[in-house]
Amino acid sequence: DTLQKARDAVDAAQLNLTTKMKEYDDYKIIANFDGVVTKINMQIWDSISSSRSSSDTDTKYIYVETPDLLEVKIDVDQIDIVKIKQGMKVEVTVDAFPDQVYSGVFSEIDTMPEWNSYKAKVVFQKNNPEEKILGGMSANVKVILEEEKGKLVVPNPALADNEKGEKIVRLKKGNDRVDQVVEIGISDDSNTVILS
Repeated sequence: DTLQKARDAVDAAQLNLTTKMKEYDDYKIIANFDGVVTKINMQIWDSISSSRSSSDTDTKYIYVETPDLLEVKIDVDQIDIVKIKQGMKVEVTVDAFPDQVYSGVFSEIDTMPEWNSYKAKVVFQKNNPEEKILGGMSANVKVILEEEKGKLVVPNPALADNEKGEKIVRLKKGNDRVDQVVEIGISDDSNTVILS
């Protein structure tokens, strides 16, 4: 009889421990990436509801950062915002390390403007974990909207329009200069691809 009571007490204690462990697991906050907690905006015994009202959506309680994953916030004008999308690849240069180019992607793109531009976030990784890239350092983001390889390229000032509205390039043939009608491809701020 004493042995059975002891077994029942052990079973009850085991059930109580299992219940407490499940309750403990329900209170865990788990990030879906590896990182370091850098800031906590709460105190012991504070309560956070999982069904917050819309007025609480900007409240942040715990900040987790990945030391090798960095973020750049940029302003994008209304003409260019329609050309970019989440996951699109970009090249990032940090002014403190002008010889380094980092690969990144758009992680967030706002759809509501602030003043005359839209906000977008780019994330990128350090090329070397030892690099001392710090928060607040200025960076430049180069977005590759289209790319052509192995094509003839001319500087934009070399292009003109003839009387028919066709694009032309003035070529030197011997001592003469002749206007050559061309078909153009993609263009950036300084160069244009010649297709034919």
